[in-house]
Amino acid sequence: MDPDELQRRYHQVSIVIPVLNDPRIFDCIDSVDASGVEIVIVSNGSSPSFNTALEERRTSNIRVETTPIKGIGRAYNIGIAAASRPWILLIDADCTFYPDSIAAMCSGMHTADFVRGRVDFATTTFTTRIPARARRFTEDGRYSGKVTAYSPPLLYRKNVVREMGGYHFHDSLEWREDREFELRRRAASIPIAFAPLGAVQHAALTIRADLRSVRAYGRSETLGRRAGLFPREPSIARIRKTVTTMRRVAIMHRAPDTALYIALRRLIFNFGRAQGSHLWPQINPHSAPLLSEDESA
Repeated sequence: MDPDELQRRYHQVSIVIPVLNDPRIFDCIDSVDASGVEIVIVSNGSSPSFNTALEERRTSNIRVETTPIKGIGRAYNIGIAAASRPWILLIDADCTFYPDSIAAMCSGMHTADFVRGRVDFATTTFTTRIPARARRFTEDGRYSGKVTAYSPPLLYRKNVVREMGGYHFHDSLEWREDREFELRRRAASIPIAFAPLGAVQHAALTIRADLRSVRAYGRSETLGRRAGLFPREPSIARIRKTVTTMRRVAIMHRAPDTALYIALRRLIFNFGRAQGSHLWPQINPHSAPLLSEDESA
């Protein structure tokens, strides 16, 4: 791409990074190699000392927003509202951009309203290798054959949500906020482009940490269904999907150990769903913030 055109696209992008007391965000910030992009950091529920450290990174292109209330969906909304650019690039605080990955994602800006990159999970031991492979085979578009608007990294045109109910992320969802976002994108039939070179590296994830997250996904899935945010899916359909994925991973990718781990993840997810059935949902289906006049322009 012409360097002048690439620079022009950089000036249309705001990178939004939610964080909760995670010092790895400083590595994330330092990995941004696209001069001219805006960075919006949203500290949600972090300690005063951590917020002070973030404030020290404030510049003309780096904004810092703070809120005492935890929740990634709410943090995304705060950051997006504070962003001054028409395109939003979402990334997690425990991820870092590979060189030129932002440029790769920006190259797809005018081919679709959504551009999805991919995530490489760092691996240091056996307990981090298994979750990394499971995530790669189920979430990376190169292996799964599916491209979704889950983040990170996700670049999208800010006002496209006018076609998706008029809001970005649902404030009340503690987890699975990106699933609800993706369901609305699909319902609106908005295309999404895949940028395989738009890659980020995620910090190593242990089996224990991965399964803890999967259990939380299950709880939020149940609460979201009760609130009418997620569709109900017959058990047999879920089983078929899991078996299909396991066969693909075991046979096509020759990773039977990872296929078994994927089955374990499904069991833990269902355990989380059962836990969620005993909780009264604190989710208001009408609590999602609608676009302001400035955002919908």
